[in-house]
Amino acid sequence: MPWWQTNKAIVGALVLSLALAFAPPLAAALWVFAFVAWRRRKTVQQVARDAAAAEVEAAYADRPHPLADDPRSAWAYRRFVGGLQPGPVSADLGVRLLAALQPGDHVELIADAEFRGGWHASALLPKALRGTTEAIAVRTLRAWLLVIRRTGEIVVFPGPLATGEAIRTALNVGWPVSGFVAELTSAKGRKVTVKVFLDALDATGFDVIENGAGKHIRRLPEAIEVPPAPDAASLRAYRAAVPAGLPTDWKAAEEIAAAHMRATGFPDARLTGAGRDGGIDVASSLAVAQVKMLAQPVGAPAVQQLRGARLNMTCYLFYSTSGYTSAAQAMADELGVCLFGIDRTGAVEPVNAAARTLLRAVVESVGEAPSGPDAKEFADAVCVRIIAADKATDKARSAHRQRFPSQFQVVAGYLMQAMENIQKAPATFDSAESAVIYYHHTELLAAVYFRELGIPYPQGAGDAIPDTLDEFYR
Repeated sequence: MPWWQTNKAIVGALVLSLALAFAPPLAAALWVFAFVAWRRRKTVQQVARDAAAAEVEAAYADRPHPLADDPRSAWAYRRFVGGLQPGPVSADLGVRLLAALQPGDHVELIADAEFRGGWHASALLPKALRGTTEAIAVRTLRAWLLVIRRTGEIVVFPGPLATGEAIRTALNVGWPVSGFVAELTSAKGRKVTVKVFLDALDATGFDVIENGAGKHIRRLPEAIEVPPAPDAASLRAYRAAVPAGLPTDWKAAEEIAAAHMRATGFPDARLTGAGRDGGIDVASSLAVAQVKMLAQPVGAPAVQQLRGARLNMTCYLFYSTSGYTSAAQAMADELGVCLFGIDRTGAVEPVNAAARTLLRAVVESVGEAPSGPDAKEFADAVCVRIIAADKATDKARSAHRQRFPSQFQVVAGYLMQAMENIQKAPATFDSAESAVIYYHHTELLAAVYFRELGIPYPQGAGDAIPDTLDEFYR
C-alpha cells in the first residue's frame, strides 16, 4: 500500500487541515487529498477482495457449496436454500462465514436480513423482503453473525440473543413481511438492529431463534469428547430368522423361540408341551429354553430356576416378551444364561453378552463374521455414556455455568433431545449404517450440552445428589 493511502497519512492530513483553518485554500486541498487517498484505498481493497472471491468461486465451480459440504453448517444451509425466495450466497461468503466460526461452534439458522445502525426495531419490523437483501443473518450456537453481501464483511455479535429489544412479527402477518427483529451489540460495541426474514408458516425458524436448534438439527460436527462412529460395514448385526406371525399368545411365543433356536445352531429344538418338563418350554440335545409372556419384566428367580431345571446342558436360553429386570440380567450373566427378547413384531434380539456371544459363534461358524463391534453393543455403550453423564450432573448447578443469558436454555434443548432419542429409539433400522448414524448423532447432541457449559463428558460434573427416599433413610 502506498504511503499516502495509509491511516497515518489520511489522519495527518485531516488534523493538519483543521490546524490550517485560517488558510481555507490549503485546508480544502488537504481535505481533498485525504478523501482521494481514502477512496483510492477502498478501491484497491475492493479489487483485491473481488479477485480473491473470484478465485474461491473458481475453486468451487465443480464442488458442493462450502456451507452445504461442511457439517457445521450443512443442516442450516439446506433449510435456507429450501425456503421462500432465498437470496444468493456466494462460495466466497460461505468460506468467510465458516472461517468466522469459533472452534466447537456450529450454525443453527441462516436467513436473509436487513439492518440499520443503532436501535430501530419499530422501523424495521414492518419492512418487507424485496429482492436480494443487503445482508445474511446467521445464528450460531454462541452468537449472531451479520454477513454483508456487497463487501463480504462479517460482524460478530457474541453472547446473548439480543442486548436490546427482540420481537417477532404478529402471528397474522405473513410472507414477505414476517420475521424477527433483534437489537444486537458487537464485541466492539457496534449497535445494530437486524430484521431476519422468516416464513410465518415455518415455526422451526422462530423456535431455533428462541430455544436453539437442539430439537431440530440433523447434522452436527464431530466432537473430540465423542468416540468416532464405527464403520457400519464392520458391524456385527445378528438377527436369526423367525417365522411369520406375531407373538399373540404364549403358544406363538414358544413357536418363535423354537424357530430361533433351530436357526441358532440347535436344529433338533422342539416344544416340550405345557407342564411336561419342569419349566422347560423348548428343548434340544444340547440346549434348553424357557419362554415367558408376562405383563412385567422377568425377574432373577425365573432365570435361576431355568439353570437348575436340567443339569449338564451346553446352553441355556431364556425368551421374554416383556424384558428382564436388572437383577435377572445380573443373574444370567453370573450363570451364563443367554437372554433374548421377543418384540411385538416377532423379531428376536439378544439382551445380554452371553446371548450375543452365542450368535457370534453361529455367524463365525459359517465364515460370515464382520470384524467390528456388535451393533447393539455400540448403541448400548452410547446410551450408557449419555445417561451416566446426565445422572452425575446437577441441572440446577449447571444453569449457573452459563456464560450469557439464555445459553442454558439453548444447550439444555440438545440434551433433552438426546434423552428423547434414547427413550424413543426405533426397534429396528433400515441398515446398520442408519443405526450408527442415529446413535452417534444422539451422542453429539448430548456432548453439546456438556461442552458449552464446561462440564467434562462423559464423566459429568459429579455434583448430582439423588433426591430419593433411599438416599435420606440409608
